[in-house]
Amino acid sequence: MWFEITYISCGAIFLIYLCNRFKIDLKANADSIIYFLVPAFFLIIYDKHYSVRELLAGTFLMTLLFCVRKLAARLKVGLKLTSFVVKGGFCLLLFLLVIKNYVPAVHHDQLTREEVYLIYFVIVLWFLFSSNIQDLLMKRVWKIFTPVLMAFVPVLGFYIIERAFNENLGRMDVRFVIGNILWMLSFAFVLYCFVPAKVILALFLTVCLIFGVANYYVGKFRGSPVMPNDLLSAKTAFQVAGGYEFNVPESVVVSVLCWLAGIAALCCLPVRQRNHNRKIKAAACSLAVCICMNSLLSADLEKIYGWSFDPWNVTGAYQEAGSVFSFVTLLKKMAVQAPDHYNRREAEQILAKNNEEKENDMVLPTIIAIMDETFSDLHVLGDFACTDEFLENWYATDDFLYRGKLYVSVYGGWTANSEFEFLTGCSMANCGTAMVPYQSCNLKDVGNLADILRNYGYETTAIHPQYKGNWNRMRVYGNFGFCDFLGMDDFQDPVYIRSHISDQSSFDKIIELYEQGEHKKQFIFNVTMQNHGGYNIEEMNGTKMIKLKGETKDFTDVETYLTLIRESDLAIQNLLEYFRKVDEPVVICIFGDHLPSISEEWVEQVTGKETDNLTLEERESRYAVPYMIWANYDTQNQPIEMDTSANYLGALLLEQAGIPRTAYTNFLLQMQEKVPVLNVFGYQTTDGQWHTFDEETEVSEWVEQYRMLQYYTMFDSGRKMEYYR
Repeated sequence: MWFEITYISCGAIFLIYLCNRFKIDLKANADSIIYFLVPAFFLIIYDKHYSVRELLAGTFLMTLLFCVRKLAARLKVGLKLTSFVVKGGFCLLLFLLVIKNYVPAVHHDQLTREEVYLIYFVIVLWFLFSSNIQDLLMKRVWKIFTPVLMAFVPVLGFYIIERAFNENLGRMDVRFVIGNILWMLSFAFVLYCFVPAKVILALFLTVCLIFGVANYYVGKFRGSPVMPNDLLSAKTAFQVAGGYEFNVPESVVVSVLCWLAGIAALCCLPVRQRNHNRKIKAAACSLAVCICMNSLLSADLEKIYGWSFDPWNVTGAYQEAGSVFSFVTLLKKMAVQAPDHYNRREAEQILAKNNEEKENDMVLPTIIAIMDETFSDLHVLGDFACTDEFLENWYATDDFLYRGKLYVSVYGGWTANSEFEFLTGCSMANCGTAMVPYQSCNLKDVGNLADILRNYGYETTAIHPQYKGNWNRMRVYGNFGFCDFLGMDDFQDPVYIRSHISDQSSFDKIIELYEQGEHKKQFIFNVTMQNHGGYNIEEMNGTKMIKLKGETKDFTDVETYLTLIRESDLAIQNLLEYFRKVDEPVVICIFGDHLPSISEEWVEQVTGKETDNLTLEERESRYAVPYMIWANYDTQNQPIEMDTSANYLGALLLEQAGIPRTAYTNFLLQMQEKVPVLNVFGYQTTDGQWHTFDEETEVSEWVEQYRMLQYYTMFDSGRKMEYYR
């Protein structure tokens, strides 16, 4: 810690000397002190250690900001014409992207297109001629107007966020309204000393608009709004966004108009004269706000407000308590704390007790695992009728080893978490809420299927017919021990369904790899892409569609999804037929990652209940997908219908393939006998009853031991890899 403080202090002194040609003039360089004291303050508050690379990167960024400030102060030349042209071009772009695409909903009391056009052009005129308005404001006027506007900006920012997304804005408790605004006010003032007031407030409003609009569209496509880890997966989201249909509703248009009006008002503010004393005061104010924000971050907001974040209904939580308040609550929940009474020695004793002698000279099969994107049977939600069977071949297969429902921890998205549970045997139940371990955890030397099988001489290959960088897979697969990773660029002339490579082409790549190394031991892990969200019926290109029967309303997204699942069912049948003819032993595991994000109205119609009224068992049905373990040779075992969860599935697959148990997989398989199903929301006991983690049951000790072992597996730097191989 003191190394970082010393480094920053030396940087401040050097910058001061550099700006004054190596003459000491502290009064004229208060900015330099501020730019380096604030990071130092954060270091002390959060007690965080940084690498030399991080410190150098931080120094470069701070120096760049400082130089921009200095340069801007020396380039005060008349650029009114250029400014007018830029503003005009920006307004035209905004009109083409948003305003022009606004279509009022039928039978709703909403703004007409003409009213939106009128409001927009009034604001545009205000924005374009803001410099003229600025000249008219007298000093006495703007001295009063500026503080009022600055105080109002967080209120406007709050309205921009919630208006775009929150259908319950008018019914929100005033406590949450004030809480959200105070959070936003604190955030704005923390940055005040780094950037001129007008710039920071404009940036603040822009972030609010992006957050609010993102909440609307992400909530529409995935079923839940933006959460902290989505910031890390933004690149992945942009790459797959093309499959979704972006309509512009009234809520988004109103937020955009409010944002543009706020920007126009800020442009009317006169340029503030530089005043070093003022900057020092601003820095002092910002440091005070930092202290307040640190107190807010450490406070138990749920306890203070008498409110509990509902992980089943993230959208409802955002709409009840506000997006900023809920986002911060989730951010705090991401941190993984060591279980109460965690003891490394005790964890190692449990694992040592589960260690077994490994057999030699085993005949080991090729192992293929397929996580089929959004592969599910919507009948788990309730009964409905349609024109064709969509999983006919799946249920007609009778030579399986295991088949049933697989309970996962995600719904409508977050594929990487199901993948994480399957490959590692860890559960999202023991991770922080809204966490994506692939992005926020260091998974190097964490036990997993690829690492286990490499130790038995397997060639390990991962396949994903999309961008290889999605969900940080390139880094994670390298840490896991995959020898090779094939992405969409490794497919030659694949068949596309909509804008995604089909399951059939993805399975053909598996067959190609198998034939290339037919007499080698191979582990092939395939994550498909065909059924990814964005179920626009217009993209099906004349495909024979499955239709819902007896519906009073067209749910084309559901019909599109069912049609896609039928295509997956046919591709799976072709894959199994191929390997039935293969002489070498092969074991295949196929499972879905989550249910689709489809019309909530249809889901509630099928379940017969509103989401808020579901029991724990009924809620869990939204997290049940099909799975199957199949082999092309006689194992002397009868097919078993059994429900399980993703954290057990990898260990179960290794068991059926004849791979000796590790200490960790042995514990998992023993726990499965006592706790057959476990996901992020609760667990099921052998009597079929569901329980939350707050309940005390006869298997609570197993659950607690599992939590301890997973912490040891993922976060204890002293873990011994012998327990995972």
